[in-house]
Amino acid sequence: MSVTRRSQGFTLIELMVSVAIVGIVAMVAYPSYVQHIQHGRRAQAQSTMMLATQHLHRFHAARGHYGGAILPPAYAHSDGYTLALRVGEDLQSFSLEATPDTPDERCGVLRLEDTGAKSQSGSGSVATCW
Repeated sequence: MSVTRRSQGFTLIELMVSVAIVGIVAMVAYPSYVQHIQHGRRAQAQSTMMLATQHLHRFHAARGHYGGAILPPAYAHSDGYTLALRVGEDLQSFSLEATPDTPDERCGVLRLEDTGAKSQSGSGSVATCW
């Protein structure tokens, strides 16, 4: 009685099906991953803006105005965002803006006023972006 042995390994069809499945999973997972990374960077930028606000309020308490206030280097850049300080003409108000390094259509530029008012320039709402 002769026994035929099947060779070990994968057929081309099995390999193509596996590659297709991996491609489909990657196509679904990658946008979710990018969104997750953007959310994490946005949260870090918001935290940095809150710390910068505390620094600026201490500056105002010591001097009575925001004139001459600058952002320390630790607050000028957050992972994926660049922060900018805008002092009002009356030197009694300010706003912080966090501009994303990569485009973020949903939230865009995040803005925090000295009063605590929050806004964004993207298509999303303040509730979803903050």
